[in-house]
Amino acid sequence: MKTGRQIRKLTADCLTPIKERFMGKIAIDKERCKGCQLCLVTCPKKVIRMSEGFNQKGYHFIVCDDAGECTACALCGRICPDMAIEVYK
Repeated sequence: MKTGRQIRKLTADCLTPIKERFMGKIAIDKERCKGCQLCLVTCPKKVIRMSEGFNQKGYHFIVCDDAGECTACALCGRICPDMAIEVYK
């Protein structure tokens, strides 16, 4: 008896734990960052924070605390007005 549903085979990707599949890497150009903190508000995992140090222009720049928690959503890179953040999957 056909139910109209398709049965798909499980692939190796389906069996990979979710955390491993969505890990991202954030590249921050600290010299371009002016510390506006828009990325801090946007990050859903809150892995970005302000550094205690300063860049050449005298601004606090951002750093990524725990890149292993990054989901590579790239919201931080999209909202950055200075294009100081690049996100890689």
